[in-house]
Amino acid sequence: SAPEACPSQVLHTFHSYLELRQCFPRLKKLLQLLRESPYRGAELENLDDDDKATRKYTLGNILEIVQASEAEIRQAIEELPVVEIDGFYRLLDGEYYYRVQNFIVNYIESESMRLDKIPAGDVVDKVSELEPREIVAEVFRRCTTPNIDDEFYTLNGDIICKATADVLLRSVEKFNLSEFLEVWQNSVPEGVQTNIKQLEGLALTDRTSTPHCIYLFDKWDLPDDANESFDTLFRTKERWTLDEIKPYIEDLCVGQKGDANSLLMKHARAAMKDGLRTYTSKRLIR
Repeated sequence: SAPEACPSQVLHTFHSYLELRQCFPRLKKLLQLLRESPYRGAELENLDDDDKATRKYTLGNILEIVQASEAEIRQAIEELPVVEIDGFYRLLDGEYYYRVQNFIVNYIESESMRLDKIPAGDVVDKVSELEPREIVAEVFRRCTTPNIDDEFYTLNGDIICKATADVLLRSVEKFNLSEFLEVWQNSVPEGVQTNIKQLEGLALTDRTSTPHCIYLFDKWDLPDDANESFDTLFRTKERWTLDEIKPYIEDLCVGQKGDANSLLMKHARAAMKDGLRTYTSKRLIR
């Protein structure tokens, strides 16, 4: 015989649903957190606000607050001057980072070391007499690259030049371009060559002014939102080339369909000017 039917009741019918979709990481929040308690040197640690300890963050704290994956957060920490101190991730103050970098470079030069044959242990040991060892070791790691065929390290000229330019540009609103290029080159070790391409995502040049000038414009200060970022970009500079704008919008492509060119098609209008393709805003910028 057929089984007896059991009555059932429909409680609810769903006509919509939620779908998980990848979005670009909200890494500006990470920088905002780390800027609450920058590390400026051991001698200043006890002189800051009493509640500074409550504004330090472990990796676990950061993962709970910042909308990004652990891999994305670690990648951002690698790009920013961040060091783990006593279990907390601390953003090194720009001038302090430059000071430690200079201690490292000055010792290398004082010992007449080849820039492609630097002994890590010797340098870190010596500079650690001046600054905390974990910070010296981290700054050394960031401003050098390990050699493949021996145990020595090579000074990373691009990192050295970028950190030097950052300190120089933060001291003024705008810098005469030709004067800056001269001061910049004279501020890096002999044998290291500065190049304007080292400043992509950090600074902009204005060749429409007389004289030409350069000024700080850090990609990390842009909003996470794409519309707000493009508004800020076109408010800062009316017309951009692809090479100029690309470093500032690449992070917006993470988790999105397409690349930088696709983003530009959506937010900008392309035109040829003097044989060069440039981009202006599609929106009215106020």
